[in-house]
Amino acid sequence: MERSSAAGHIIRRAVRRKTVPLGIGRPESRAGWSPSVAPPIKANEGEIMYKMLIVDDEQFVLDTISVTYPWDQYGITNIDVAGSGAKALELFKTEPADIVITDIRMPGMSGLELINEIKKISNKTKFILLSGHSEFAYAQQAIQSQVLEYLLKPVKEKELLATIQRALEGIRKEWDEIVSYQRAQYSLRENLPLLRQTLLKELLHGKKYRKETLDHKLDMLEVPIRSGSPFSIMAIRLEKGFERFDYDDLDLIEYAVTNIVEEVFGEYFRLWKCKDVHDYLILIIHPLETEQNLFAADAEVHYILENCALQLQNCVKNYLNGNITVLLSPWGEFPNDTAAFYQNALLDLRMHLENDNGYYISPFNRKKPSLMTPLYNLYEPPTVLHLLEAGRWNDAEAKLIRIFTELEADPALNREHILEAALLIAYAATYITHKSGHYLTDLSFFRQDLYSELEHIGSVNHLKKWTFDILSSIRRKVVEDFQNNQTSIMHQVRTFIERHLLSDISLQSIADFVHLHPAYLSKIYKDESGECISDYICRLRMDKAAYLLTTSEDKVNDIAAQVGYVNPSHFIKVFRKHFSVTPNEYRRGNEG
Repeated sequence: MERSSAAGHIIRRAVRRKTVPLGIGRPESRAGWSPSVAPPIKANEGEIMYKMLIVDDEQFVLDTISVTYPWDQYGITNIDVAGSGAKALELFKTEPADIVITDIRMPGMSGLELINEIKKISNKTKFILLSGHSEFAYAQQAIQSQVLEYLLKPVKEKELLATIQRALEGIRKEWDEIVSYQRAQYSLRENLPLLRQTLLKELLHGKKYRKETLDHKLDMLEVPIRSGSPFSIMAIRLEKGFERFDYDDLDLIEYAVTNIVEEVFGEYFRLWKCKDVHDYLILIIHPLETEQNLFAADAEVHYILENCALQLQNCVKNYLNGNITVLLSPWGEFPNDTAAFYQNALLDLRMHLENDNGYYISPFNRKKPSLMTPLYNLYEPPTVLHLLEAGRWNDAEAKLIRIFTELEADPALNREHILEAALLIAYAATYITHKSGHYLTDLSFFRQDLYSELEHIGSVNHLKKWTFDILSSIRRKVVEDFQNNQTSIMHQVRTFIERHLLSDISLQSIADFVHLHPAYLSKIYKDESGECISDYICRLRMDKAAYLLTTSEDKVNDIAAQVGYVNPSHFIKVFRKHFSVTPNEYRRGNEG
């Protein structure tokens, strides 16, 4: 409890009242969605009230429609009437309606003119036009105004109520879609920090996206950076001074550090943050649009970044009573340099061992170590192991060709890199072999143990041959096992059918017997045998029926029962379709 209290006290000192989301720095204000007309009112839970406006220059029509119909049964509890288009428009501006019923011909503003004016205010209202004249021109204009229905006076009760019902169903459907969309938006917004972090981690580990796809994802997740933008990576490591906090408190500390980063860097940069598998805070730093011109001068960039980084370390020390290591990468182009910068950052952090005081690792004044070139294709997802596990043999082969091409193309790569690739490939091959229920020594390719095999690999060509030989051997074994399994399934299916030929055999019962999904069983049986299971069952029954017809004197009804048919008429129909003759004709044709 004391630790938690101490952490809470430190957090309150560090975190400003106006904080920003963990996943991103200084998001721009966004206008929320607002409907063009208020949604229907809910009187009680599950009960919706609708508003209707009736417009006609004849008082008799207004009274008839507003009073004589059971509107409360339709959920219409608020009804306004107007004797002119101008009065109706004035009412609508004060109290928007869900449904407007209007006469088409009125003094002053016509019904069509009223509809066009209301549509400027609301695009959700449903319109029903009334007219005493069946004129094509009016009907045509009504269609152009997207009127729900054009009704002739005197209006028939059944016709009007059916139109109102259709209007209400349309309103409910539209609002359901809006609510569903809002829920989806709410769910997305709730998960934005996690989704942003996931995307950043994918890019840090080398996942490739098409420019259009990536920019769409960045837009959707409201990340203020685009392909081709300048960026730098900042890595933050909490040093040993923070060991006094338990794991839960460290989450709060990291949150506080992120807020301090925002305060310090926010004047010049936008930030995009995640926490990697090493528990480092990794941030993409992107210049504000108004400050992009600053990044033309290296000296000024150096000053701004170094000043912000040193200020960050001081703030963390003063407010959180601990030290951090801050690493900044050079400027690069997003996202092309993201994975390489991240790998270099990890290497630099490994070279600077953890200590109590922390380091500032600048991209401008540190000596570049003589880096051994990493094998990016070997670790770029999906890995060889993932492809083999998914049964994507051709994709795995293409992946391996890229790995070998990389090994051959870079003169800086040596035998250690070849051994590195060989070990990873051997690991994948061993895993897949064991998962398939075999040992490596079961493969025809292996003449000695794995260590001896690896020991003799001294060149890329040798590794290439060894890899494709072992994968070819594994693939043959897997295919052989699959075929044996298919043969076993076929045998089990046919045995089950023969034993239950007299009963009502269903595909589901057979699938349950061999522990497979019915659709999958049907597919593999058809692929293996060339006929459907139902055709096989029918063929067996017909063959047995033909045999009984020629070797016994049993009646057709009895033979039908002996081959699994309850209905003799159905049996005769199937038999005739199969042999082109009836059972009795077949028997007579095979006598003596």
